[in-house]
Amino acid sequence: MASLTRSVIRKGFIDPVGKTREQTEWEAGRFFLEHKKDRGSIGLVIDHTDDVLRKAREFRDSGEWDYSIVFYAIFLEHWCNGFILDAEDDEVAARPLLRHKSPVEKLQISWRKAEEAPLPPDLLAVARAVFERRNEFVHYKFPTEPDEGVPDIEGDTNREIAFLASVEDLVSRLHEVEDTYFYQGRAAEFGDRSGQPGPAPSEREPD
Repeated sequence: MASLTRSVIRKGFIDPVGKTREQTEWEAGRFFLEHKKDRGSIGLVIDHTDDVLRKAREFRDSGEWDYSIVFYAIFLEHWCNGFILDAEDDEVAARPLLRHKSPVEKLQISWRKAEEAPLPPDLLAVARAVFERRNEFVHYKFPTEPDEGVPDIEGDTNREIAFLASVEDLVSRLHEVEDTYFYQGRAAEFGDRSGQPGPAPSEREPD
């Protein structure tokens, strides 16, 4: 029910302002049944955005940095696609943006739509770094190891933890934008999608 309620709110089919969660869910259910009665059937789309973010965090917590970044990149693009489709009045007109714009461009479009301002430079830099790292991993563009010396494993780990913390900050900011734009700050009432970031690897209890 939470997923259905979020969907019809995001599409603008119902307005939760001035209504309790129970009233909003009841109205969402009524909309679904009336829509199904009129059409006879309804095509449903499975949204994997939440599952992808959960998987990114699992890889992060297990120290599998590259896989984590790949899934964070998938999450970011899913989030942008969903935001653009739900925020635009004409979904057909919005689809070319999904097909022809880069993930970073779609993120900038989504942010400007929601905030009426450019994406802050620090968040833009993080997003670009995520997609660059994803592309490097997918296309096997790994940096070469130095011929001499011992690899700085601890230093590399600390840098990865810091970078992924900045990615989580971007994710949190996007959920805040989504909450304000679609739900008037009430996303948690309708099944908050943000989840809990969980402790960073350095904060976990030792095995």
